Amino acid sequence: MLSVAGGILADVVPQQRGSVPALVGREPALERLGGALAAAVSGEPRVVLLAGEAGIGKTRLVEELVPRAERAGARVLVGACVELGEDGVAFAPVVAALRSMARALPEDEVERVLGPARAGLARLVPELGPAPAPAAGELGRGQLFELLRGVVERAATRTPLVLVIEDVHWADRSTRELLGYLVRGTWARLLLVVTYRTDELRPGHPVRGWLAELERLRGVERVDLPRLARGEVAEQLASLSGGDVAPERVDLVYSRSEGNPFFVEELAMTVEDCPVPDSLRDLLLARVHALSSPAQAVVRLAAGAGRLLDHPLLAAVADLPEDALLAALREAVAASVLVVDPPTEAYAFRHSLVREAVHDADLPGEHRRLHRRYAEALERDPGLVPAERAAAVLAHHWRGAHVPERALPALLDAAARAAAQYAPAEQLRLLELALEQWELAADPEALTGTDHLGLLEQAVDAAKQCDLPRGLQLANAAVAEADERTEPVRTALLLERRAQLLRSMARPADLDDLLRARALLPEEDTPARAKVLAALATSHMMRAEGALSLEAAEEAVRVAREVGHEHAELMARVTFGVDLTMLGRDDEGLAVLRQVAGQVDPAVYPDVAVRVRVNLSDSLEICGRLQESVDVALAGVELARGLGLARTHGTFLASNGSVALLEAGRADEAAELVASALAQDPHGIQAICLFTLRGLIRVRRGDVEGAGHDADRARGMLTRSYAGLQYDLPLGALDAEVALARGEESAALTAAEEALALARPGQIPRAAWLVLGVGARAAAALAARAAVTHDDVATARAAEATRRLRARIAEEPAAMAPQRAWRATALAELAGAAAVDEWRGAVALWDEGEDRETVAYASLRLAQAALAAGDRATATAALARCRERATALGYAPLLRRAEEVAAAFRLAPAAGAAGAVDAADPLIRLGLTEREREVLALVAAGRSNREIGEALFISAKTVSVHVSNLLAKLGVSSRGEAAALAHRLQLFPVAAS
Repeated sequence: MLSVAGGILADVVPQQRGSVPALVGREPALERLGGALAAAVSGEPRVVLLAGEAGIGKTRLVEELVPRAERAGARVLVGACVELGEDGVAFAPVVAALRSMARALPEDEVERVLGPARAGLARLVPELGPAPAPAAGELGRGQLFELLRGVVERAATRTPLVLVIEDVHWADRSTRELLGYLVRGTWARLLLVVTYRTDELRPGHPVRGWLAELERLRGVERVDLPRLARGEVAEQLASLSGGDVAPERVDLVYSRSEGNPFFVEELAMTVEDCPVPDSLRDLLLARVHALSSPAQAVVRLAAGAGRLLDHPLLAAVADLPEDALLAALREAVAASVLVVDPPTEAYAFRHSLVREAVHDADLPGEHRRLHRRYAEALERDPGLVPAERAAAVLAHHWRGAHVPERALPALLDAAARAAAQYAPAEQLRLLELALEQWELAADPEALTGTDHLGLLEQAVDAAKQCDLPRGLQLANAAVAEADERTEPVRTALLLERRAQLLRSMARPADLDDLLRARALLPEEDTPARAKVLAALATSHMMRAEGALSLEAAEEAVRVAREVGHEHAELMARVTFGVDLTMLGRDDEGLAVLRQVAGQVDPAVYPDVAVRVRVNLSDSLEICGRLQESVDVALAGVELARGLGLARTHGTFLASNGSVALLEAGRADEAAELVASALAQDPHGIQAICLFTLRGLIRVRRGDVEGAGHDADRARGMLTRSYAGLQYDLPLGALDAEVALARGEESAALTAAEEALALARPGQIPRAAWLVLGVGARAAAALAARAAVTHDDVATARAAEATRRLRARIAEEPAAMAPQRAWRATALAELAGAAAVDEWRGAVALWDEGEDRETVAYASLRLAQAALAAGDRATATAALARCRERATALGYAPLLRRAEEVAAAFRLAPAAGAAGAVDAADPLIRLGLTEREREVLALVAAGRSNREIGEALFISAKTVSVHVSNLLAKLGVSSRGEAAALAHRLQLFPVAAS
């Protein structure tokens, strides 16, 4: 356990703290913690959520875990969340853990673990050195998270790492988001133990939802600590007293404590012949009342400070000689009222319940005076507390003292500090408190150097990074307060801010704001005009309004160059490139996008650097340049990871790369990239893309139920609006494919037609052609079934659908080669059973490009058409082509259909065409992909996830996703059952094990 360094605090801590009572009734919980520790040591990270009411023994259990972890060779870091009213200190437990590590380890080891993160982390821990200039918003915060992930991974390379974060019910939002990022994105020998009070988590508490999200992740388990039974209370009392306790005493303590170990310990301190305190408050204050008057006064001072109190600040407030203060502290520590918090070297109450009882015993007027004493001491000397906490602590005390003229500037200083720490949620909270104090303070503009609208603008900018709905509320208030007659430029920029929020929330009203903003601006070229025009171009582009977007983008580029607004120019050029591509001028558009990608410096404009790679990889895929799309996307994923944007922009890029890989026939690589991206638990539109794509892969590989589940997950996240079209249409295609796989042709046709109805012709051509293809397939399948069953209603439905689909095909532009291939495929579907020339033409168009996926299905349809026309030679060659591609893709249903057609017409397989995978192979029938078959072979051989990852050159986290998928497909619940099944069915040669 990391211990307290020397100095004044070492004089306070008694040399002997007495014997530690036995741990009672916690064997099951300790066993589960031990199992999680063993897994982490072996290379599989684990998270334990240690839950229970106040006083239930969470910290005591952690103290028992620490020596076990150290005996296992693990390094232990501990941090605790700080209770500081509503003002919270950003990243408090992380700062405490970093500071303890820096104190406890040799300097060379600290330097190795911190590595390139040292300068960036100085923003949180100033003593690490000078901090670099801040990056912007989300990007800066993402970089900070990535730096911390690197520290965790380096800390766990030589020895396993146990990171304990206590009292997460007080965690600030930035800490919660960081921990979630580490849980999802770190693969290291890490055990993260998070403790929290269940009785603090009232309905609506923000930590409740965060914990629920964590519990759904793989490798996360919750351990609840129950109250002690009567026999366990007797055992605890015996441990505390050193001998047996009378049954009557046990009954009394058990009744009063209700099995809460902390209360049992407090009651055990009362003398047997003295009455047990009637109220909980009296019980909690019993030890305090036993202290001398000076010690009680110091304890009351400590209670007013919050969870932690630094010695220099206490000395400045206590109004006692140093010797008398140390004596009082020593007495309070010896009585187990106060303790020294090792990570921070500050004082803390042995239990927060005691602090709350002491603080509540004072009158409101006493609270205000005490807060003022702390605030005045800190104003005289901010160095009385660590630099990262000074601003927030000062603001907290001036608010508690009810002095708005001091609280307002202190809150703004604290908000600036939170922004520098990339903690936008805490920055927003502090700015909202400042808005409250604004109404109470005299002459707030003179105090702050800004006006009320300026404060609202700051709050909007903070909310854009962490709370979009709140940001929209604040932006509405700011726009309402602005006077467009006297400050048209300021009002226009406020409208542009609000438009950003609306677009991020997929609300179409952003265009109205941007058009109004443009109208407010004077005609001359200004930075504001460049910014508004660039945003307007993006808004038109998102609506697939190519001509309008192109016009606004050209104007934005011209104005931005004229006024030297490089960021607006680069963003507008990206939009301009996308517009050219979408309008059929793909060579010009791709050239513009490549030029921006080569020109932009990620260190200067990281948002542009990531966005251009997202748009370039997507545009390349739409144009059919699949290999280049893959290369750009994968390089972009690495860039996004380095910028700390792996979970947002990185998953967009992974989605783009996966689509291109799939179309190129590299389905295993596509599935692996999707699995890696989903393992980061992305949200919003990134998750919609990934679930839809995984569903398409699953249904084509025969996992129909899994595909349906993915469609449901994607639909649950989708907002139907202009921004949703590019997600609505692929999801409609997935719904249609799932219905077709279930033999529900009519439902498939309905799903395709409903999706097409959402977009007008030419609005989203790439997605529309995907839906037209599956819609035509559904219409053809419905017509074929109706002909066999003589269903006149279905025949009429198929005929009407065919008419409508042909009309839409005629209207939908097909400027790019892949779109022309899709048009030929859809028309061939609708041409009838013997449409040999149509299918031959479709296959030829696919062969002209890089697509190696769709050609597998087109080859099957060509074979069927050739057989209907009596052309067995063409059919044999086409079936061989289908078998070869379906095998490579792992598309078991398509392969089965090819085999069924060959068997029905007694066609011999072409040489070398079908032998790679047998449709009767149980692994194919079970729907396992090639990669899942490789993983299963190594699981059957007894390999761990880490060993499998090393053997297959993939991450252990990706291995865990593959293991989960294959367990589901095999219908087993454990690796052992999967291995046993593999051996029983003789799926792999003995040599594999």
